Amino acid sequence: MNKIIKFTFIALIFLGLVFTIPILFVDNHFSYTKHDFIKYNLFTFDEIKNAPIISNNYIIFYNSPDGVKPMANSILFSNVNPNRKIELINYIEKLGYVKDINAYWNTDGNESWSKGDLFIQIKQNDTEHTILFLVEKN
Repeated sequence: MNKIIKFTFIALIFLGLVFTIPILFVDNHFSYTKHDFIKYNLFTFDEIKNAPIISNNYIIFYNSPDGVKPMANSILFSNVNPNRKIELINYIEKLGYVKDINAYWNTDGNESWSKGDLFIQIKQNDTEHTILFLVEKN
């Protein structure tokens, strides 16, 4: 009886490792909206959850390569009035983020802010009428 319990225990551990280890090496990429309750509540950073929704046409993205840092969460607003970008800027500055003046990616309407290990970037594309609000945790 004791051998059966040992064998069962070892088999369960082995099967658990066989199914768990591959998951650790899979890229985690999700896209969803606020209506996808589980993904929204499990994967959305507070900076994205509390951001002003400047367009009804949006999609949220979560990206965690290999399940490790850096993790990125972004929201892409489509068919948005370009003047509404200021609402996002006011929001992140109210949270205490500091604008990165010398960042090399601050070109073509792109702007970035940082606070601690968090990095925020806003990319505006006037041709496609989109604004991307990206939060990255290192």
